Amino acid sequence: MIKQFDKYRNFLLGASLLVMVVLIGSLLYLNMGGQALGGLSKSGSLEATDLKTLDYPNRNPGHLACDPVYCPGSVADRPLITFPATEKQLRDALVNMVDTNPRLDFRSLDIMQLLFDVTVRTRGKTFPDLVTIQIVSNPQDPSKAMMAIYSRSVIGSPDPVKDAERVQDWIKQLSEKVTP
Repeated sequence: MIKQFDKYRNFLLGASLLVMVVLIGSLLYLNMGGQALGGLSKSGSLEATDLKTLDYPNRNPGHLACDPVYCPGSVADRPLITFPATEKQLRDALVNMVDTNPRLDFRSLDIMQLLFDVTVRTRGKTFPDLVTIQIVSNPQDPSKAMMAIYSRSVIGSPDPVKDAERVQDWIKQLSEKVTP
C-alpha cells in the first residue's frame, strides 16, 4: 500500500515540476520580447493613431486637446497645449517620462512626425488605456512647442472624466519636466 502511494506521489511531484518549468520558460520568453502564445503579439492588432483622420468624438470617445489644423475631422475638448520648450526638449521630456514610469509603454513611435502612442496601465483597471501625443511647432514662437494629446479607453466603457484627468496629469508632468 505504501509503495503504491509513493508511486502516485512521485508522479504528481514530477508532473508539477514539469508544469512549473514550462510556465517559467514561457514567462521568460515573453519578457524577453517573444510573441504571446497562439501567435498573437503582446501588443495586439490596434493600429497607430493618426490625428489627421481621427473622427472625434463621433466614433472615438475620450478627451482630445488639438487644433482644427492638426485634427481636421475632430471637435476638440480643448486647444493645443503650449510648453516653454522647443520641440526637441519636449520630445526628450516625453521619452524620459515614459521610460522612467513602469506603467507607461510606447506602443508606436513616429519620430519624423513626432507622433507617439503610449499605453497606460491604470491601477484597478484590467486593460490599459491609450494616449496619443503629437508635438508640433509653434508658428508664432519656435521656442515654445505645442502638443496635441488624445486619451481614451480602447477596451471597456469610455470614461470622459478619467480621460480628461489623464490629459491634465500628462500636461502637468511634462510641464514639470521642461520648466527650467
